[in-house]
Amino acid sequence: MENKNQEPLSAGELDKLRGCNTPTIYNGWEQITKLDAGKDGFNREECRDFMPELGPMVGFAVTVVVEPSNKEHPRRNPKAWREYRRYVASIPGPKIVVVQDLDKPRTFGSFWGEVNSNIHKALGCVGTITDGAIRDLDEMRNVGYKAIARRLCVGHAYNHPVRWNCQVDVFGRSVKPGQLIHADKHGFLVIPEEDQVSLLKAALFMDSNERQTMIAAARPAHPFTDFRMGGARPYLTINKAASVAQPSDTVTVHAGTYREWVKPVRGGTGESKRITYRAAPGEKVVIKGSERITSWTRQADGVWKVELPNSFFGGYNPYALKVSGGWLNYGKWHHRGDVYLNDEAFYEKETAQEVADARHTWHCQVDDKFTTIRANFG
Repeated sequence: MENKNQEPLSAGELDKLRGCNTPTIYNGWEQITKLDAGKDGFNREECRDFMPELGPMVGFAVTVVVEPSNKEHPRRNPKAWREYRRYVASIPGPKIVVVQDLDKPRTFGSFWGEVNSNIHKALGCVGTITDGAIRDLDEMRNVGYKAIARRLCVGHAYNHPVRWNCQVDVFGRSVKPGQLIHADKHGFLVIPEEDQVSLLKAALFMDSNERQTMIAAARPAHPFTDFRMGGARPYLTINKAASVAQPSDTVTVHAGTYREWVKPVRGGTGESKRITYRAAPGEKVVIKGSERITSWTRQADGVWKVELPNSFFGGYNPYALKVSGGWLNYGKWHHRGDVYLNDEAFYEKETAQEVADARHTWHCQVDDKFTTIRANFG
């Protein structure tokens, strides 16, 4: 049942809705709707956002049906374009033009191109959803007219409005004139009128809830720093966060150099339930597989030595493992480890004497307790 007495959404509220992506809007909508959120509201067929860089679009549906393959339509109703545009102009914005192409699944021509997108932009439309095709992609993008469509094509054929201001069916979803639509690269969501008034509050609540429960992997400035985010003490390593992250979680990594092997124990379960790893906004994160060694002792001119217990490497000691494979014809004594100085890799030598004779080289020996590395730093 639709509530005809509710206040329309303000321009500010619509702008805030546009600031969210469509999955976030869906997360809020499913909390308030009486419909079946597992089946209703969203597109059931795959569609493509040809202008993802324009971000989400929000608007009220104006609808039209076309049949580009039928050259009789212009003859039957030569005034259709004028009457259709008068209808579009009469509806308050922002507007999204929803176009049903009767030729689907075939494609003969596009309702959209440079001219039509510019005209509709001037009439207060922000974009289109069409289960047909579009063309003049660059020109549409330049004017800022967003398009979610099935494909591209080269011509317009006999494109002509057949009927408008009527219910249309696109991508497995019925859309009525005036319904609120939120759309982005993920697809689109058609909001029933009775859900519009509570939609923004619900979406912002769910977005805030997700942000507060995100897993934060961070390195505090001091090991005893009581660093907190979202009410939870962050983990000191990315790998610890990866060990507990579940599908749909986001791991936010704060600034620092993380010297670790990140081994997620699980992955996401689908496009909408990924495990996302990201750097905190404005912060630089570096992940390295190397360890900084400061216990070198000088042996001779340019040659330094370090002795590390094998336990230092955990369960994987690259200096105890040799490079192997049928493709390897030279240097079968090479190991999987390496030595770096200022991001420059050194060359491994087979003997310690060769290290003494050449700068930027290294050699290793491993026994049952220690790994000994010699390097010539010059």
